[in-house]
Amino acid sequence: MWPMGTHGRIVVTAVGRDWFGVIATVTGALDRVNARVVKARAAAGGDAFTALMVVDASRASVHPRCVATLLKRCCAGVCLAVSVEGGDSYRRTKRIIAFDMDGTIIEEEPIAELAKAAGAGEEIRKLTEMAMEGALPFTKAFRERVLMLRGLPLESLERIRGSFTLVPGAREAIGRLREMGLVTVIVTGAFSYFAEYVGGLLGVDRVFCNNTPVEGGVLTGEVDGPMMRPEDKIAAIKGMAEEMGADLLECVAVGDGANDLHMIQNVGLGIAFKAKPVVNEGASAVVYTGSAEGIVALLDCGRLRGDVLSKL
Repeated sequence: MWPMGTHGRIVVTAVGRDWFGVIATVTGALDRVNARVVKARAAAGGDAFTALMVVDASRASVHPRCVATLLKRCCAGVCLAVSVEGGDSYRRTKRIIAFDMDGTIIEEEPIAELAKAAGAGEEIRKLTEMAMEGALPFTKAFRERVLMLRGLPLESLERIRGSFTLVPGAREAIGRLREMGLVTVIVTGAFSYFAEYVGGLLGVDRVFCNNTPVEGGVLTGEVDGPMMRPEDKIAAIKGMAEEMGADLLECVAVGDGANDLHMIQNVGLGIAFKAKPVVNEGASAVVYTGSAEGIVALLDCGRLRGDVLSKL
């Protein structure tokens, strides 16, 4: 979303270890497109620091989306994380954060492990890659993959589930985000058998996923009920927001694949994490480190946020 606000201002948040390198990179990129820093604040925390800048983009030589793209490209290799948010969105306190699961919250892609167990590894791998890269509609790819798993015993699912590895910092990040008052949600195309388990491990508030039924101790190869397609992910977030009396500007979405772009691009702040290039390009924020704590760093600006709101 790109509501810049009445003054045409955006907010840049950059997290890094090299104070001067980050500041020089961000301001240098802004100078190139005639965007002016109106106010800047910075604070140290742990082994990194966070810089927050209000930027006047009203006379920039390019659209704010292009400013964001330039900043993300320039900051890769310099920053741990960077975000560019419209002024109207930044004014709104974030109340909900939604995560994709496979490759975002857990390291594994469970569908790939299921494929190996079913002896259909290569076929399912190709379908998964095509869906993640946006070359094949998610619904078609998902149904074809699930059908290939028909007859797989529940014991195989239990074994795979027991091997899951949380991404570094995931448990700490979810805990900190909840302390900050955000409602945490998983929205995933993964099987309910896996998604609800991971949601329980992390203590998230809600899980939205695909229900793939088991009958007689084996997968049926079907999908029971509505599918969690890309448009259903954003619908789930919107539904949560409406329950809380909030709107999408007060929501954050985090993902890594093309099927996450719809939710990432239709909330107040969309974060690409451990993501494919197409997602890095389309998101308003990118976390370059593999730790989920980089997500927290973008949102937990504390006093810095209060200092800059008057300039939006």
